[in-house]
Amino acid sequence: MFNTREFRKDLVTKRVFENKLSMAAAAKQIGISASCYSSIERGRVPAVDTLAKCSVWLNVPAYNVFKIIETLDTHEFQKDLITKRVLENNLSMGKAAKQIGISRATYSRLEAGKLPGVDTLDKCLVWLNVTSAKYFQKVRKTRISLSPAMKKIVNKKNIITDITNNQKS
Repeated sequence: MFNTREFRKDLVTKRVFENKLSMAAAAKQIGISASCYSSIERGRVPAVDTLAKCSVWLNVPAYNVFKIIETLDTHEFQKDLITKRVLENNLSMGKAAKQIGISRATYSRLEAGKLPGVDTLDKCLVWLNVTSAKYFQKVRKTRISLSPAMKKIVNKKNIITDITNNQKS
């Protein structure tokens, strides 16, 4: 699971102790809004693109990880969400969202094909009762080398483990 506490600690350590920056200055360096940075320090799990920017700022090699996440087969993911919601359970978007543990607005964006954040993806995988490997088929041949720090940040419901295990098959 995404270790929000460790990620926050790394951000605060670099911002306060290493660079002596305000939240606004750190956010500007990262390339995100000050309010977004503040919410991450308060414990919100960042969206994938924000996580990538923060990882770069923290000098954590992120290219391979985010190349993988960005290749999420959103069409297949979207199809599975709609199939389970409508055909299998006859649920409204609101009820499906509640079962997953996300807002209706977030669920609506997922059905529209938007890329989920790490935390949202995790919740959806549990609800769909599938592993992440199903949605990352296109990158099986990609060589993945991650630093231990990056594995800590991104190893959400075995996203990386599932893919690397499939590569060995």
